[in-house]
Amino acid sequence: MSDDARILLLVGDEFLVRERARQLADARVPESMQSLNLVVLDGPGTDARQIAQHLAQVPMFRGAKVVLVHDTTLLAGQKDLADLLEKARKQVEDGKLGPATRRVLGVLASAGWSIADLTEANKARFKKELGVDRDVFGKPFFQRIREHAEEQEWRVPESETEALERLIADPPGENGLILTAEAADKKHPLYRKIEEVGAVEVHRAQQRGRDIETLDISAVRDGILKEHGKRLTPGAERLLKRAIGSELRLLATELEKLCLFAGERPQVTEEDIRELGISQVREEAFWELGSAVTAGDAARALYFLGDALDHRHAPLQILGGIASAVRNALQVRALGERAGLSGRLREMPPELVAEVGALRGRKPHPFALLKEWERASSWPDLAALQLALEACARTDLELKGDGGSPRLALEALVFRIAGLARPPRRRAAPAARR
Repeated sequence: MSDDARILLLVGDEFLVRERARQLADARVPESMQSLNLVVLDGPGTDARQIAQHLAQVPMFRGAKVVLVHDTTLLAGQKDLADLLEKARKQVEDGKLGPATRRVLGVLASAGWSIADLTEANKARFKKELGVDRDVFGKPFFQRIREHAEEQEWRVPESETEALERLIADPPGENGLILTAEAADKKHPLYRKIEEVGAVEVHRAQQRGRDIETLDISAVRDGILKEHGKRLTPGAERLLKRAIGSELRLLATELEKLCLFAGERPQVTEEDIRELGISQVREEAFWELGSAVTAGDAARALYFLGDALDHRHAPLQILGGIASAVRNALQVRALGERAGLSGRLREMPPELVAEVGALRGRKPHPFALLKEWERASSWPDLAALQLALEACARTDLELKGDGGSPRLALEALVFRIAGLARPPRRRAAPAARR
């Protein structure tokens, strides 16, 4: 590790790098001196000039001074800008307009844009310089960000880092700098300078396979369990990962709750998760179920169906997710056939992406739509997809009726749709004996 480096860049998952930064800051600046010798800055809203000013100031009292900058976008490369904008979009959806606006301002700084460019730049410039399809986000998103920035009188941070690069080569006194970032371009001059005079650490939760259960949460799990003197059963860990996914900050919060809920008991169990009512928040949950259903993969669909039921999602809500996936597949298949498409495609035609967006009220990501087409085009014909949608309607009536098992009804639907998507091949008749 790099505990002795005075200049340090921590890159990776927000929760992990913040925890590591806090540990380093606590180790370098005693708690009694932190009000004077620890400067904490909001990265997206802070430019290199401001960081350099704080780093250049020698503390009033002897001892180490640390400037800690959270979530800086100074080192973001063009390939990172689309991901940062997507995170900002999700923040707006969660009601976090302020943090989202600061994140977007950081993106603008990296790209050399002004606030006005958010609403005035054309679609081609968005694609070329930010790497995003403007219409996927929608003009109202960028308009809202601009209006909030102007209301708060926030400006785009300066992106020039030369002065900071010179300062970190020889910071005054015992001053030190810790930067945290979700993404950093290794070719950025500031990144190279930090590698030269300090250290770079990468902190990300590792996932060995496609399934969320292969996610390594030990960096979050072990410290919390040790603090509370608890163990987490394998079944409970599996349920927790399937519910929360890779949102490590939320996972840490829920694990804290579970440890307190367990009381004097030495371990946290699956039943604790169910009784505490930890709901499934992973966006991928119903998407995975719908994708498996429309791909005709009954085994995988049953797995995700059981997972949703175990997390106490309402049967009608689950059915709605399945029906929506089938409806989307029918829509894409019909539009694709009308446009003369067939078989596997390298990319979806822009006009078809726009048409689907007009029907759904929001333009889909072209790659996601391409995957939808691949699943939908593998069905025998449109009639099979229509029969699948009718099967969803019959299951809806069954679930709303009296009696019967919702689990069995949904499992039967999964098998019915899988049979329509992948009808069994007829065996060739045996040759007649002469």
